[in-house]
Amino acid sequence: MKIALAASCLALALASGSSASEPTADRTLLRGSDCLKPSDVRNWTDIDAHTLLVDGGRLQYLVKVSGSCSAISYSPTLLFRGNPVSDRVCGGVGDVVITKDYRCNIASMEVLDKQKYDELLDQHELNRKQKRTASKSGTP
Repeated sequence: MKIALAASCLALALASGSSASEPTADRTLLRGSDCLKPSDVRNWTDIDAHTLLVDGGRLQYLVKVSGSCSAISYSPTLLFRGNPVSDRVCGGVGDVVITKDYRCNIASMEVLDKQKYDELLDQHELNRKQKRTASKSGTP
């Protein structure tokens, strides 16, 4: 009985350990040169508490964080940490956005073409202007 219980615990531990390091069905990892190199980040725009647009120089990215990470809206600096060996952020488990006060786990990353990146930036700017106009006029 003890052997069967120990074997069951071992199998469960191995299964949960492998799922933490492998991509899940809803997590698609970037590969190789598509990954973000933190030292190449030129700028970022926080779309909301879950979403960033990142200008990585050669490539632009849509980065989503797990849960709410409201600190990305007011943090003067952001750091991106990924694989300590390659120094690349590919959207894997353990990749994070670090603000002054918090670590926000990256849930997904997507490479955007320049046109899509510019469209999202323009839409974000339009939304910000509409909110400012609404708040000045007193409408919610």
